[in-house]
Amino acid sequence: MYSIVVSYEDPFTGENKSDKLYFNITKTEAMKFSLENQSLDKDIQDMIDSNDAAGMLKAFESIVLKAYGEKSEDGRRFVKSPGIAEAFTQTAAYDELFWKLITNEKAMAEFVNGIIPDIPDVSEKQLTNDQKQQYKEFEEAKKSLEELAGENQ
Repeated sequence: MYSIVVSYEDPFTGENKSDKLYFNITKTEAMKFSLENQSLDKDIQDMIDSNDAAGMLKAFESIVLKAYGEKSEDGRRFVKSPGIAEAFTQTAAYDELFWKLITNEKAMAEFVNGIIPDIPDVSEKQLTNDQKQQYKEFEEAKKSLEELAGENQ
């Protein structure tokens, strides 16, 4: 878990405010990104290799939004969703954080190192057949739950 305090001026009131923001990529998320060819390593390498500012910004924003979340009220969960990430992008705190990170290489490196879990690279080739089957079953169960949730809305 990586946290950072961001100070900014509230655009509606002009008051100076500070928010403690939380970011994390779990080992499980990193493994899933890897298996789905959405590797964080690829995002980071794309960011490094990018010669154009737009490519770099897009890759870095992807990393930030994959990691952003909010602590649950009971403090036992770290809640992430596309909606939470989207709402975050609409805040002055996001604007201030993003600007700080893209204009300060040291801050960017600290951020990336703080959110990436310390695990070996996992590729589908390294998984046993049982692990591949478990992952497939997990994805099928997840899809079924998503379909069920969609029917109940």
